[in-house]
Amino acid sequence: MFGLLVLLAIERMEPEREQELVERARTSPEAFSELYEHYMPLIYRYLLRRTGNVDTAEDLTATCFEKALRHLEKFQWKDVSFSAWLYRIATNTLVDYYRRKGRHSETSIQDLEGVLRSPMGAGEEDVERVAVLMDLVRKLPQSYQHILALKFYQGLSHDEMCEVLGLSKKTLTMKIYRSLKALRKAAAESGLLEEGM
Repeated sequence: MFGLLVLLAIERMEPEREQELVERARTSPEAFSELYEHYMPLIYRYLLRRTGNVDTAEDLTATCFEKALRHLEKFQWKDVSFSAWLYRIATNTLVDYYRRKGRHSETSIQDLEGVLRSPMGAGEEDVERVAVLMDLVRKLPQSYQHILALKFYQGLSHDEMCEVLGLSKKTLTMKIYRSLKALRKAAAESGLLEEGM
């Protein structure tokens, strides 16, 4: 089952190339444009999965990159990547959006149809299973959805997740365990999870 989640992960930039571009982007719009072109699909898909609405995801993605450009001078290299910084901005933008909105809207499978297709060309049966799995994830508590989205859909490392979420590794490990346990229970109840998995 969790192999299906990995199908949705997308490649990130090589760390050396990323660092070079970030340093150049401080003075060069072309370098920031290259960062944008590489990371925009990742951030957009993350926000689309979290909102279930194409227009909202587009608006939030634009806001995220506007904030990144505006605050690029404040970005400092630590033990994590520039992409983790972008995810933190996206997460904060999403939290602000839901705070203003006052409630979480329902995510329909139809809204997510375009992003459920695996970049690796999964078969029709796998796409259907991913759709069911996405629906199960959507029904989990928001905190679990967030953990699963960062780990499996976006493929962030534990260090990157700790930076994005502001958690210690121990706390993150516990939250991942609880999120996976809740998803496994929901999958078993829905019949998606085969016996012995």
